[in-house]
Amino acid sequence: MLTENSFASVKLFHPSGAIVTVPLPTDSSVISANVAQALVHSVNNLIDAGFVVTEADRANADEADICAVVRGQVTNERGQTTDRIYMYSPRLKYKALTVYMNDSADAAKFEHYSGLRIADLPIIEGKAAPEQDDPVYRAKSRPTSFKVLRKKEGGPNDDPKDTPWKLVRYLGSATDRGQPANAPQGAQNAPQATGPVVVANPMADAFKAVAHLYDRMTDEDAKKETFRGDVARLQATGKLNKQSSAQQIIDAIKFDLLPAPSVVGK
Repeated sequence: MLTENSFASVKLFHPSGAIVTVPLPTDSSVISANVAQALVHSVNNLIDAGFVVTEADRANADEADICAVVRGQVTNERGQTTDRIYMYSPRLKYKALTVYMNDSADAAKFEHYSGLRIADLPIIEGKAAPEQDDPVYRAKSRPTSFKVLRKKEGGPNDDPKDTPWKLVRYLGSATDRGQPANAPQGAQNAPQATGPVVVANPMADAFKAVAHLYDRMTDEDAKKETFRGDVARLQATGKLNKQSSAQQIIDAIKFDLLPAPSVVGK
């Protein structure tokens, strides 16, 4: 029999897919919004530190340091063009893997972890990723610094040498917005993008992810102004601070604007 000091529990899904068991007080107290957000942020921090959701994510996987990227594009039979990012490691002559920007979420993740804007990356022609000693690589690659977890995407009977790597997840955001110390051959001579240095913008990244919550407004400037006002209000109440990451802003806005889930019971 439960006493007033006992706890029940509920299993909930984190956006990453992780199942989190959350203790629930059985007295009259409730979990506050700040505590609920802290739980989400705690799981975010664990995943950012390198924890994975399933053992399968880690099995036969490889951590790779990414020190430069090249932007390519592919067009399907319907005429739709998709960016693909070739990622390079300092310990490999060839690309470490290719990541397709299939939607805005893919693009936002890449830009957050790399510290680069896809729109600022020059586009190479052709379907093949250049090697690091290729003049195209020297001209078109851009330096960055982050880690990824990658694994072979083929079946058990496929030859590993012919099987491409796929992205499991990003493991850390860029720590150097300029030239990485361990840049691969050619990257140090690569021309830098003209204009101001682009840095990560948590507010802009967060707005991309939650803009649909402001669809009641037709004017884009009004959406952004209301979003900024909501962030300022959450900062004033202590639910966010000025150093909050994009994911923290997204979580807080969603928790604040979306209706609380209903509980169905007898």
